[in-house]
Amino acid sequence: MRLATEWDGFTVHPGEFYDAGSTIVVEARYTGTYKQTGKKLDAQVCHVWKIRDGKVTSFQQYVDAAQLQDVEGAR
Repeated sequence: MRLATEWDGFTVHPGEFYDAGSTIVVEARYTGTYKQTGKKLDAQVCHVWKIRDGKVTSFQQYVDAAQLQDVEGAR
C-alpha cells in the first residue's frame, strides 16, 4: 500500500529469470519517483523465490539500499 501513496509511477522491470529447480532468481530494476523528495529511483534488484508444490514458500529481495535511502531522503 505504501507504494501507491508514497511513489509516482513505481514499476518493477523484470530482466533475466534463472531456474534453479525449486528456486527462481529474477534480475530486475525498480523505477519511480518518490513523492516527498521528487527524486527518481532506478535501482537494480534481485528477487529470490522459493516454490514448493506450485506455491511460493519464501521471497527475498536484494536492492541497492544506498540509492533507495538517497531517493527517500534518509541519507
